[in-house]
Amino acid sequence: MSVLFFYIMRYKQMDPENPNNDRFVLSKSLSFVNVATGWLGEGLGVACGMAYTGKYLDKASYRVFCLIGGDESSEGSVWEAMAFASHHSLDNLVAIFDMNRLYHRGTLPLKHCTDVFQKRCEAFGWNTFVVDGRDVEALCQVFQQAAQVKSKPTAIVAKTFRGHGMPQVEDSENWHERPMPKERVDTIIKLIESQIQTKKKLDPKPPVEDSPQINITDIEMISPPAYNVGDMIATRKACGLALAKLGHANDRVVVLHGDSKNSTFSEIFKKEHPERFVECCIAEQNMVCSVGGECLSCWLSLLGNAGALGDSSPAPSKAAMHFLNPRTVGVRRAGLSVSVP
Repeated sequence: MSVLFFYIMRYKQMDPENPNNDRFVLSKSLSFVNVATGWLGEGLGVACGMAYTGKYLDKASYRVFCLIGGDESSEGSVWEAMAFASHHSLDNLVAIFDMNRLYHRGTLPLKHCTDVFQKRCEAFGWNTFVVDGRDVEALCQVFQQAAQVKSKPTAIVAKTFRGHGMPQVEDSENWHERPMPKERVDTIIKLIESQIQTKKKLDPKPPVEDSPQINITDIEMISPPAYNVGDMIATRKACGLALAKLGHANDRVVVLHGDSKNSTFSEIFKKEHPERFVECCIAEQNMVCSVGGECLSCWLSLLGNAGALGDSSPAPSKAAMHFLNPRTVGVRRAGLSVSVP
């Protein structure tokens, strides 16, 4: 994180909400941090939403970085996001996997087998580096190389050791969420301070200021719906027509969908605003989190899918609500089943 914040990322320290700043998502749920997630597995999806927005909607230079815990990488939503980022060629996205071998209580299945994890990331279409997470110079080098990669997102698989440099703590189990004993605190602090090699003030690089000027405070329908009293129209079709009208009212309205656009009639929006329609396929967990990332970039984001299919994402849906905002609208076609007799 020190390498990221003081060597790689471009941002204005005194203006953390500047739209030109690089983004950082702390998915490990541990704050110039755009999102510090609470529910493991949602961070990379949020980062995907930010990166998609930056590349295709804002068309800006800012980059997106997401730090992911090794144990968190077992979440299926992480791999939904990996597939999404690869499919959309999000070369402005960098995911850092903190592979420290340990779960909360025990060891990860892969432990420190970073080569296996590298092959998994590459199989999902990511440019992938393996690095010693304790080597500052090596980290600087791979982050610089990641900035040169085109048409692919980059994964950095960092081999780390929990509690690095702390005697009787480093790489030991059962220290997660445990406070350091009082009698050891001063010694540990002195040990850490002794490793600081410079007192030079580190200032981040300023961002490239090319994000568009935005205004989403006055979105209104251009005209009321053209219905007559007594007309029979499905509510979902009325919703689809309304979405398309909103798209004409403001160019920061975007729709993300889970492969049911014909059912929710969001296909009307796609026909009229194809550049602002994002197909997320049957990957609702990533879709919900990506919407959150786009909302944080000041887009009016709308998501939609069949009600039964949406049941696969209750956890991310609930967790994502703490950073979603009133500019988000969910469109779900209700029903007991999606089966066709």
